[in-house]
Parts: sequence; C-alpha cells; structure tokens
Amino acid sequence: MVFCAILLLELGLPIYLFEENKNLGKKLLATGNGCCNIHNTYTHTSCYQSSSFNM
Repeated sequence: MVFCAILLLELGLPIYLFEENKNLGKKLLATGNGCCNIHNTYTHTSCYQSSSFNM
C-alpha cells in the first residue's frame, strides 16, 4: 500500500493513508522478512526474523 501511494504521488495524484498501528507499515516487518512476500517458493527458516517460526 505504501509503495503504491508513493507511485501515485509521483504521478501527481492526491493520496491519503490511514494506519491503525502506531507506526506506518509496521505489519510489513512480519511478512517475508520485511519484503512483503505473499507467496514465496523459498520458505526456509533462515528467511524469517522470528526464532519461533516452525516449518
């Protein structure tokens, strides 16, 4: 969402972002080591920051 907003701003379009969390984009840190992987073929435990991740 943030990256889309940046792109639209560069095109001169008005953008408003509303975030429920204290920090914008905080949930992105939990997704694919911050890379927003929706689907990733390479799902090895070393790719994740949390030591509680079990495969």
